[in-house]
Amino acid sequence: MGYMDADLATPIETLDLVLPLLEAGYQAVVGSRRVGGAALAERQPIQRLVGGMLFRAVARRVLPGIADTQCGFKFFCGALARSVAGDMLIDGFAFDVELLQKITRLGLPIKEIPVVWSDGQGSTMRALRDGARATADVIRLARRKAA
Repeated sequence: MGYMDADLATPIETLDLVLPLLEAGYQAVVGSRRVGGAALAERQPIQRLVGGMLFRAVARRVLPGIADTQCGFKFFCGALARSVAGDMLIDGFAFDVELLQKITRLGLPIKEIPVVWSDGQGSTMRALRDGARATADVIRLARRKAA
């Protein structure tokens, strides 16, 4: 089971890296714009860059080992996705953080792979409104983790 941003910000050919990893036994493979070998084909607008830095700082408190929780290029074993998705609470842009947190709590590794990424024109993310809500959601996850 996998999902990709609807705006195809990551080239579909990147699947050639994902499929062998899934076949090798990884149950969670996620694209990353923040690991070695990743490239930004097109830069984000400044407001999204700044908001992204803040969001990543908060998300690292929940998932210290994941460099990029928000790249929309993610693939999971179907049984794993069904088992963790059933009781998720976050339904906004930060759902990725909750999903990945649940997988790490199961003790399963998450394989990050570098992607070539471009900021698509079709993105539905609104930096101020959606970014503020997503950051608040991750702060709630961090508090839940600490409790």
